[in-house]
Amino acid sequence: IMYSQLKQNDKAMQDIEKAISLAPENSFHYQFKGILYFGFEKYHTSLENFTTAINLLPEWAGHYVWRSAVYWELGDIANTTKDLDQAIRLKADEVSLFWRGLLFLHLGKISKGLYDLLASYHEADQPVHARITFWLGVAKLLVNEKEEAHRLFQQTIQLAKNENRAAHFSEPARIAILLNKDVKKAKELYESFFKRHYTIDNAKTENTHLELLQHLFPHNEAIANTRQWFYNKRISIYQLTPNQIKSKNNKNISDKSVSYR
Repeated sequence: IMYSQLKQNDKAMQDIEKAISLAPENSFHYQFKGILYFGFEKYHTSLENFTTAINLLPEWAGHYVWRSAVYWELGDIANTTKDLDQAIRLKADEVSLFWRGLLFLHLGKISKGLYDLLASYHEADQPVHARITFWLGVAKLLVNEKEEAHRLFQQTIQLAKNENRAAHFSEPARIAILLNKDVKKAKELYESFFKRHYTIDNAKTENTHLELLQHLFPHNEAIANTRQWFYNKRISIYQLTPNQIKSKNNKNISDKSVSYR
């Protein structure tokens, strides 16, 4: 984990392989390996590792949540939904409800997404995570409850100030481009995001957040421009090799898949 935080991904992978050889029945070793491959965007290898983790510990909800993320990236909505539903059956907590809420937003099922995000908000430990208040604000914006949306965005900014992790920069950056179309401010915040040694999966997850935001607000050029800049920055920092493919979110905007060097 330390090597991953330091962006020394070769060493991180070597350590997790050694951990697996010493304790092959530990499902969390395979989960971490799957997370690394998820960050590299090697989705099929990531999927194999999350499936192994599930086979070893099928009652752990977190394994299903992570595998659902891979299915989402592969465009397999049926299995994404199936895994998130199973995670919620095992443990209806803030994490599983949050990600199913985002899936519903992605599918255009705004009312269902709002329901799950509200449930995630109420299930969350206090203080609630800024990512939940941000996306709950987005859902409120989509149903035209603008006053409540802006209240939630203000709460997000206050929460993010107290978080010593990715949300400290990422949620305020998204608010900057969503509400104010301020690309410069967003880039400044994301520069700090990368300098704080956030792991490859943090960066990949943030890329997914930006993709969803662009999907929901396709005419906001600030979101599109920031998303492309963030993606290119991530490729450079984490030494990923881009290959041009068609975007799954917007056919008019090019996307890239990457493989680990």
